[in-house]
Amino acid sequence: MYNSFEQYAKAKSINLADKSSREVAFKEFRRLYQSEYHKSYSRKNKRISLNLSPEQNKYFCKKAKDHKYKSVAKFILDSAEAYNNQEFLNPSKSELQKLILILRGVSNNVSQIARYFHQGMYSAHSFNEKILFSIVDRMEDKINSFANPILKQSKEK
Repeated sequence: MYNSFEQYAKAKSINLADKSSREVAFKEFRRLYQSEYHKSYSRKNKRISLNLSPEQNKYFCKKAKDHKYKSVAKFILDSAEAYNNQEFLNPSKSELQKLILILRGVSNNVSQIARYFHQGMYSAHSFNEKILFSIVDRMEDKINSFANPILKQSKEK
């Protein structure tokens, strides 16, 4: 295979000064080059087809866009590899911001509990388990309200 048109023209003894013969030779060079490229590409890569319902297509297009993918096929491939490797794709920025807010709320609640104990508002004798459990329940509800839709989507697939 020739690396450039000039090598091809030299090997075929093509007169580059003649415009018509140069154009014909260039078209033949491009045809040969593309044919060789496609053979090489098909040895390295395997093409598969995937049929999606309109709902599935809409879902994957939205998810690909949310994760900043330009190609839905690349997103599906990366998602499948991540699932098989038990890795996770980076969530969208809005999902991360929601999670950060929830975690800040959790840490604030934990800080409040610690402050109450340090200030002596609760002693070992006057400690009310119901208050602590109600705070923990609220934290769990907030986390579940964020995580359950994501978990539900992953289980449906």
